[in-house]
Formats: sequence, C-alpha cells, structure tokens
Amino acid sequence: ALVAAAITAATEEIRHARVMSRLAKRFGGSAPVPPQGPNHVRSLLEIAIENVQEGCVRETYGALVAWLQAGTASDAKVRRALRIIAQQETEHSRLAFAVAEFCQNRLTPAEQQQVRRAERHAITELVHSVQNATPAVLVDIAGLPTPELAGRFVAEAQRLLWTCLLYTSRCV
Repeated sequence: ALVAAAITAATEEIRHARVMSRLAKRFGGSAPVPPQGPNHVRSLLEIAIENVQEGCVRETYGALVAWLQAGTASDAKVRRALRIIAQQETEHSRLAFAVAEFCQNRLTPAEQQQVRRAERHAITELVHSVQNATPAVLVDIAGLPTPELAGRFVAEAQRLLWTCLLYTSRCV
C-alpha cells in the first residue's frame, strides 16, 4: 500500500510542478528544474532520513501553506490550483508519516537517533527559511504567508506534529 501511494504521490508531484511552472510563467517568472532523484538503491536509513526531512517536515509545511494560498490568494487561478494541490499535499504528508512509522519499526536505536537528528535539522532549516521577507505582491496574489504567519505555522507544526508524532511515545 505504501509503494502504491508513493507512486501516486510522485505522479501528483510532477503535475504540481507543471501547474506551478505555468503559474510562474503567467506572472513573468520561471520555476526551477527539480533535482534528479537517487540513481542507486538506498538503505532503509537513507529512505527514513529523506522521508522525515522532505515528507514529514517540508511536505507538511507545504500542505499548510497551500491551504492558506487556496483560501487567501487574490488570483482565482492560483486559488483553484492550490486547492487541489493542498488536498494532495496533505495526503503526501500523511503518507510520509506512515512511511516514518514503517521505518521506525525496522531501524536500530542508533539509526532512529540519526533520523531524529535529521528531523531536527530540517525543522531548523525551515525555521530560518521562513524568516525571509515575502514580497507583498506574493502575499496578495499568491496568498503566501508573511514571515510572522509562516513562523507560527512552523511552531505549531513542530508542537503538534513533528516532535509529537515522530518517534515518541508521548502522543495519543
């Protein structure tokens, strides 16, 4: 089930990149070319680390921002595109947490520590990246959060999701 969900998510991510590229071009911008994926069979630890950083942290934050954009962007096409993307990104985030749970049960305690460190590193990077000023035009047209709101998103996600759900027993 996880493999099937991952294949679906990968297909959706390609679609998201195309949609966002078209929107960027519409406003005179361009989208970066996504990096190539790994070209070797990765260990479970490598998968767990990438999953926690890209899936559990960045994908979750991306879903939160997409929901905000879907509701606040002044441009109707941006709102429509982000509504679909927000729903799919939320599912991708759920998949990442399911993969994290799958990996957790198969990693050694030392490997689990490495995954926790990778998670904390990704959160720290995100905290720093959201402090950058967001141009007012992007807050208006695209519905991007201000640095203050982005910081609150990250703080709440850290409080409710990342430090709670991953690799701890203190959650319900």
